[in-house]
Amino acid sequence: MTSLSTVPVEQAIKQLEFWLDAPWPMSAAEAAERATEIGWSLEEDGQVYARTNPLEPHLQVVLGLARDAESVEQFSLFLTGYVDGSDEDEVDQLKDAFGEFVAAGREAWGKASLVKRPTPAVRWDLGPRGGIRIYQSKTVAAVFMTPDQVAMLKSVRDW
Repeated sequence: MTSLSTVPVEQAIKQLEFWLDAPWPMSAAEAAERATEIGWSLEEDGQVYARTNPLEPHLQVVLGLARDAESVEQFSLFLTGYVDGSDEDEVDQLKDAFGEFVAAGREAWGKASLVKRPTPAVRWDLGPRGGIRIYQSKTVAAVFMTPDQVAMLKSVRDW
């Protein structure tokens, strides 16, 4: 049996809280610089990575956040390793991890809205703080959305 790599749940919630409390709007460059306050690293290629533990080489990949001038609308980060579906134990671990992240999100932000398609997900509309979506596919990931992005998604009825 293999063990699924998982970001500690408390750490993931703290990382998401950090972004919910940030002063939006801001450019991606500002967000990349701010990311260092929670231990995320800025790489030479311009990408931002979130370290799960400074003593481990494993990095959380942060998609949609890089050092450029554009305004941040949303970004996502992986909370678990990748599961290809060939190992039933890993698939069960992935489902369990999703449940743990959702339970921690409910504790932190209250009741979530369920999204069934295209993949199992829950989301929180946190008003002027923005929005969070946690989903499960071949990994468990979280998406942070700025308040402006949530408003835009609502305006096109995609929230």
